Amino acid sequence: MDHRQIQRIAERSGVTPAQAEAAVALLKEDFSIPFIAMWRKDVTGNLSEHTLEHIRLLVRQETALENRRKSAIEKLAQSGNPDSGLVAAIENCDDPLELEDMNLPQRRDKRRRSLSAAQRDFVPLADYLWQQECRPGPLDFFAEEFIRQPAIIGKVLSPEEAILRARHIVVERITEMPEVWKLVRGKMQETAVLKVHATRYEGHQRERFAPYAGLEKPLDDVDPETLLSVFRGEKIGALRCELAFDEEGIRKALAERFVKEPGSSFEKDIVEALRDALRVMLPELEQQVLQRAREQAEARLIAAIQKQAEKVLMATPVGSVPVCAILPFKEGSVAWAAVG
Repeated sequence: MDHRQIQRIAERSGVTPAQAEAAVALLKEDFSIPFIAMWRKDVTGNLSEHTLEHIRLLVRQETALENRRKSAIEKLAQSGNPDSGLVAAIENCDDPLELEDMNLPQRRDKRRRSLSAAQRDFVPLADYLWQQECRPGPLDFFAEEFIRQPAIIGKVLSPEEAILRARHIVVERITEMPEVWKLVRGKMQETAVLKVHATRYEGHQRERFAPYAGLEKPLDDVDPETLLSVFRGEKIGALRCELAFDEEGIRKALAERFVKEPGSSFEKDIVEALRDALRVMLPELEQQVLQRAREQAEARLIAAIQKQAEKVLMATPVGSVPVCAILPFKEGSVAWAAVG
């Protein structure tokens, strides 16, 4: 692993880079975690078993991410037109979801090649809408001239219909822009509120999950035990989860990012395209946000259980409570002992 990966592992596990590097090297040699924790303390700086477990998990994640990076770069090279900026972004990416976002342009190229001839005819109008430059004129003026072209005559009945078809193409472009997915996902994570509803489930576990019905709380504030219990209840059909967020704020952020000139003839259709694109993206993004919350909750809960188990197992048999014992003998003497 390179220095950047070691640094990320150190930051996420709460150890120094030297400790992380030593632990990674020992794990690569297939030493067991109990062995490293017991007999390699001088090398790792006395890392505990649960810290080593966390480091091993991070190593697996980094390895999977590195393999995904290599695969994405190979596909770019095979496309015959690799974007040096995109390659650099992929090499520096340390988030699996953002890495998948960067792979969207390749899928877009495949879909564009499969566009029907009728759809391809409206690409110039979609380009004009997306560029938002009033040359030679406003959008409706350009659309009216556009539908008079021989290739378009008879395919649409009005400039409004032509603009609608162009807007559909713009929607597809928006849904395949990595920066849009990253922006919307970030806004969703910031404002997400988990709402839990009861269902008509009549199984034997109904009473177990009934207390969670009616829960409404910011997703980041839900403790791991509660969140995982809610997910279990949803899995068996006893609960239904809903993720609420500031959709209006997301639309406003997108408009600020992509509407070049507020009040222009392009604004209305760009805003409509952004709204339609958001509607397409939200179901998948909601699942991504919930899945990441689940993974984080599982990791936090496992770490807490490991620490508690270690504390119990490493404690002295009598615990931390002082104990006094008195044993009387027949002749009137006593034996007395105190511990702690």
